[in-house]
Amino acid sequence: MLTKLAKIKPRTLAFIAVVPLLAATSIITAPCPVCEGTGILATTPGMENVEITEYDTHEWRITRDACGLYILYFYDIELTLFNKDNQPVEGWLKLTLVDISKEGQTPIVDTQYRPVELDGLSGKELSFTTVFGTGIDAWGQTEVHIEIMTGDIPDATCNGTGRVPSNTWLFINGLKDRFVQTIQNEFEYRPPEVIDWADYTYFDE
Repeated sequence: MLTKLAKIKPRTLAFIAVVPLLAATSIITAPCPVCEGTGILATTPGMENVEITEYDTHEWRITRDACGLYILYFYDIELTLFNKDNQPVEGWLKLTLVDISKEGQTPIVDTQYRPVELDGLSGKELSFTTVFGTGIDAWGQTEVHIEIMTGDIPDATCNGTGRVPSNTWLFINGLKDRFVQTIQNEFEYRPPEVIDWADYTYFDE
């Protein structure tokens, strides 16, 4: 047996050893270094490090327009944001007006978006008025939910699975920053188009 093995060329032995190893490492997976195993990437860089520490909303006025068949809801909003990262960030807040008149249900009435900017490791207090529009007459039966938009999308590197073959992990990890930047540049977050109901407030002037 040893005599037969001695006659086999080293290249053949290497092939016999390497092929099963490559096959095994292509089957065994490891957490994706680009998305850190989550399967998603934020397309508003740094906004995942921003948190709302407190906020308060106050519905102080509604305007009914009989001709346009819509109702405007005026909300004063005060909130405090904090950026936990040392890099400055800019992104968007999503403000959703929901109907709370039905127990256990909060159907969405209208949605508005507001841009924000924060320096690194800093907090910011914001105070502003947001106008929502709808055909629903629900004075005193609505509230505003506020969400930080990170623009999450499936990570194209791992196809949203959060895992990559172990034989490609070193290569992907070495180019991690480039993968992240490429995906974020290609899918830069932009909020959907919405009606700016503040443009319609002149009907009440």
